[in-house]
Amino acid sequence: MKNASAPAGPSFMPEYRDARLEKARALSEQSRSEYERGVSSRETGDEYVRITVVLATVLLLTVLSQRFRIHAARVGLIAVAFVMLVVAVWWIATFPRA
Repeated sequence: MKNASAPAGPSFMPEYRDARLEKARALSEQSRSEYERGVSSRETGDEYVRITVVLATVLLLTVLSQRFRIHAARVGLIAVAFVMLVVAVWWIATFPRA
């Protein structure tokens, strides 16, 4: 005898729970969390690189200013380097701490 109202198999019953599917969902959530953490870490690294490049540019402008014989050019380069230094120090001071 065949019951017409019976489900086609155990997986079609409301009580059925697939442990592999639940584990897959948990692993998917964990991977999403790790990915977001990786993106955040990459952005933090990019900020550090940007600050380093600005500080290296400050050093370059300071050295270049010593090569000019024209006083106004020296003062101009030092002024630009000083502004860049202030900006870099501001970025460092306001950088979020972990």
